[in-house]
Amino acid sequence: MLNFFEKKLILLDVDNTLLDWRDWKTIWSFRSDWTHRKQLSRTLSQSRGIRANPVIQDHPLTFDSNPPIASWFLDTLPWITNKNIYIAIFSDHPQPQLWDYFSRHQIHTIVDASEIGCSKPLPDGIEQIQAFVGVSAHNTFIIGDGLYTDGRSAQRNGAHFIPVQTLQENPIEILEMWLYHEEP
Repeated sequence: MLNFFEKKLILLDVDNTLLDWRDWKTIWSFRSDWTHRKQLSRTLSQSRGIRANPVIQDHPLTFDSNPPIASWFLDTLPWITNKNIYIAIFSDHPQPQLWDYFSRHQIHTIVDASEIGCSKPLPDGIEQIQAFVGVSAHNTFIIGDGLYTDGRSAQRNGAHFIPVQTLQENPIEILEMWLYHEEP
């Protein structure tokens, strides 16, 4: 059976996938939020993969500029839109200051691990998005930079993991191969 006409979901990680934190402009834009992100990262490292009560975050942010979206994503967005592929985000770091910005790039479904009390590599966030948009695991493609977090989440869910590094050149060809490749 061809899966060409089935719904497909591209699930994106934010840090170092959708936003390139190695870009000094991005870091500069988020300097006011850096201390909070560092503390949150420590907390997540200690509880990685453990289901827990959601962490209530109360932190003022002074985000006042638009960070650069990764070029591979901007290059593929018209193609993804034309194919009617769902785009969503699952991130371990809460970034509500970016949600309106992401919606301008046609990303309307965002699951924050701290809200559901379950960080990667547990697949709970992926399952929540799949249920919301009605897409099965075999039609879910997770793009991320972390083999341990993103890759293991995909593996535990039965989804496909696409390392973001493979999308730096010819991203449309690579995505087309992943999304429409038929197994014998």
